[in-house]
Amino acid sequence: MSRPAKIAVTGGIGSGKTLFCRYLSELGETVLFADTIAKRIMAEDSVVRQKIETLLGEESYLNGKPNNPYIAAKVFSDPELLAGLNAIVHPAVGAESRILMDRILQEKPRVFYEAALIFEANLQKLFDKVVLITAPDHLRISRAMERDNISREKVEERMRNQMNEITKSKLADLVIVNDSDEHSLRRKAVNLLNELSDEQ
Repeated sequence: MSRPAKIAVTGGIGSGKTLFCRYLSELGETVLFADTIAKRIMAEDSVVRQKIETLLGEESYLNGKPNNPYIAAKVFSDPELLAGLNAIVHPAVGAESRILMDRILQEKPRVFYEAALIFEANLQKLFDKVVLITAPDHLRISRAMERDNISREKVEERMRNQMNEITKSKLADLVIVNDSDEHSLRRKAVNLLNELSDEQ
């Protein structure tokens, strides 16, 4: 079996997917972060900005930059606004991501792509393999509360806006459970790379 070239790493809020991808990066892998690409597009793409301001109001931008607390407060409490924002941002992020991945693969044998909404945005067809990082709900909630300094209610609200873990587990090619400490998660990153090497 040939080694997959484009590998998505996904997971819900508090799952540990970003930390997992940081470990992959430390281990020498090339990792793209969809959230970083999205933030850059929202800040620099005038067409995207205009559409967001039309959807959410001029308060969406402050001093020329996305007003993230305002945007989050608006969309995470209103599924229709969230869907509208995703419909604006996701196509632009997808197009930019494809360009970046193809550019990287001209020089590297594979690229990892971290994104929370691979399945929700129906992006799985872009990848040779999708890895799901998951964890028990109580751990996800406590991690997100500590990391983002937000209430349990806010975390649960965001979780409700994401596809449930059972459905994502059925869609993923590989499921990694992050229910222990950071050292354990790093070992699982190493194990994943070993598995991919065995598939060559």
